[in-house]
Amino acid sequence: MTRKNFLKKLSLSTAGIYFASLWAGCKAATQKGISFFVSGANAKIGHLVREEMAENVPISHTEKHEILIIGGGVSGFSAAYFLQKKGVNTFKIIELDDKIGGNSQFGENEFSQYPYGAHYLPIPNVENVDLLAFLQEKKIITGVDAEKLPIYNEQDLCFDPEERLLIQNYWQEGIVPNMHLTEGDKKDLNRFFALIATLKQAKGEDGKAVFHIPLAEASQQNEWRKLDKIAFSVYLRQENYTSKKLLWYLDYACRDDYGQGIDKVSAFAGLHYFASRKGKGANCEENAVLTWANGNGHLVTLLAETFLPQIQTGQLARKIEMTENGCKTTIYDSKTAKHYVIESAKIILAVPFFVRKKLLANVEKTDFSLPIIHQPWLVSNITLKNFTDKHGFPLAWDNVLMNSETLGFVFAQHQSLKTQHEQLVFTLYKPLDKGEAREIRKQYYAKTEEELQAEIIADLQAFYPNIAEQITAIDCHIWGHGMISPSIDFLLNEKKKDLRKPIASKIFFAHTDYSGISIFEEAFWQGKNVVEELIN
Repeated sequence: MTRKNFLKKLSLSTAGIYFASLWAGCKAATQKGISFFVSGANAKIGHLVREEMAENVPISHTEKHEILIIGGGVSGFSAAYFLQKKGVNTFKIIELDDKIGGNSQFGENEFSQYPYGAHYLPIPNVENVDLLAFLQEKKIITGVDAEKLPIYNEQDLCFDPEERLLIQNYWQEGIVPNMHLTEGDKKDLNRFFALIATLKQAKGEDGKAVFHIPLAEASQQNEWRKLDKIAFSVYLRQENYTSKKLLWYLDYACRDDYGQGIDKVSAFAGLHYFASRKGKGANCEENAVLTWANGNGHLVTLLAETFLPQIQTGQLARKIEMTENGCKTTIYDSKTAKHYVIESAKIILAVPFFVRKKLLANVEKTDFSLPIIHQPWLVSNITLKNFTDKHGFPLAWDNVLMNSETLGFVFAQHQSLKTQHEQLVFTLYKPLDKGEAREIRKQYYAKTEEELQAEIIADLQAFYPNIAEQITAIDCHIWGHGMISPSIDFLLNEKKKDLRKPIASKIFFAHTDYSGISIFEEAFWQGKNVVEELIN
């Protein structure tokens, strides 16, 4: 079964990964002729937020802004975008990293741009009018047809071939297993597809869709919500799904979008992955994928183009205090190694839970007793010369190996109009989900460059045993505090709603942590929603 045919039956998306990273600054090493880099935000600077700031820290200067946005990821940029739509331009954005975009950051070498994280956007659901309007404004949507369906720019739609799966050393088209299927496999696959087709149409008692993006606009009254209390694997056992190929595929899909497999994410989250996407276009298949060489960095660049002068990178917010007229934020400038203060009437805090907890330690006593997990990831961009590919279906945009710890690799130059490339770039995605997140994070921070390089090469050798001699460079990016994962009893937990409530009409919150699903659509909605709260 191909991906396109499969998408006619259910909603399926490839990795949409949303992260927050703390890692050592860019380093380079060479081993066996391979240029090796570790890129990412500076962990030493980032970890300052954990330390108690001295009371008498010297302050170099004070700035005044009406609105301070803390966090230069998609949620923060979406907030800035919608502020401008409301005619408000008196804001400043600060970002810890030297690069903007959060999980949508990207890198580049002489052969190609490439993503460090999120790398695609499925075409949005037709009800997602604000996101569709943004895509039309930025010429990704070029018009509508007679039925009001969007017409997408052909160069933004993922080119063929889209996906392939390596099973028993042979590439098949599509990532839903379609080789060596037993009658039991076929029965379970068909039964699951039929369930998803039904759930895509399901409505709650309040008349809203049960599975919907953004999640906040979905039904709040339906029987399916109770599935957030159990693991997806438990639900699948209860429903007597036993096909190993189906269970592998569902586990892969959850690791792909959520960073954790079916044993750890809730059953509601597992079904939501498939049943919530209902995008349609006039010139593409249902739920077609929009993608670029630099991944969602392309969307971040488009979001930020009208307020670039208002963004300042390398800035670490260390402490927030309430004042009579607003807020006082003490900030460390990593470029000058000096502290300064921003006084603002309002703050939009577009950072993960664990950063908020530290920044507002003196302002609020918030209940963070939720099952919060930020999953670490390893994303590696590997440059290859003289690459050859055999054994079945040809090189695709997304290339997956069955029963692998990695999620496979994306071909960064897939959207290029060139027919020949001097060297190729593969982006290898690996959720670090084999253990407790805190311990895995420590383990990967402690790895030497030689150990990281050996691991990355070994992961790619599972696809191509002789690949090492073709590798010229590896750009390794560790996302330590990774994307929020919809673990059991988190996605629909009532306590999570309380965390989004503004503080004293001065501090407002926008981040995919408040959604529980780290995808571009949710981050975009978070920014839009927080602006509506702030303006009102």
